[in-house]
This record gives sequence, structure tokens and C-alpha cells, in this order.
Amino acid sequence: MNNHLSVYEFDTMRVKLVLVAHGAGLKFFLDDLTGTPWANDKIDPDLYKRFTGLTKFGVEAYLCEITYKRQNIDMAKTKTDSFLKFVPSGVATVAELQAKGFAYLKVG
Repeated sequence: MNNHLSVYEFDTMRVKLVLVAHGAGLKFFLDDLTGTPWANDKIDPDLYKRFTGLTKFGVEAYLCEITYKRQNIDMAKTKTDSFLKFVPSGVATVAELQAKGFAYLKVG
């Protein structure tokens, strides 16, 4: 994401990046992994700090509510930063964003 932003000189009027998280991708946005499928995973806190740094350039994360429901994850376990948004479906959100001109780049 940093590379994409740098090409546009970090100008929020020239580029908009969003991260759509579903499935195991949600674990990076949770304060508490207890009771989740990732309870034994170790998450490097620097990853979230790096993502937070990108948000000053308008980057947001859209979190899939279907994953929360299917994995029985309490949504209250989610970090509370304003750049985190819940969406009904991560996959549907990706399709909607593509229809608006966004490109899809799969990570992981």
C-alpha cells in the first residue's frame, strides 16, 4: 500500500486505497483473539501500527460481518479506530468497489 501511495506522492486527491478483510484477515483488526479460530496465533503489533500510519492518507479497512457471524466472533472484540468500517459482506464489497473503478489486489 505504501508503494501505491508513493507513486501518487501520498496525495489523497489522486488515490484512494481500502483494505477489505474477511476470513482470517479479520484477526489483524481484533483486540482479543480469545474464542476465535486464531486464539493461538501471535500477531505482530507492528503490523497494525504500520496500517494505522497509512490511515493518515485516507486508507480504511472494511471488515466483513459475514465472517464475524460464521466464526461466532463478537464484533466488540474489534479495535475501535475510526478508519475501521463494518460491511455486510467482504466479497460483495470487493465487487462493488470494482464496479466503482477500484482494482482488486489479493494479499495472502
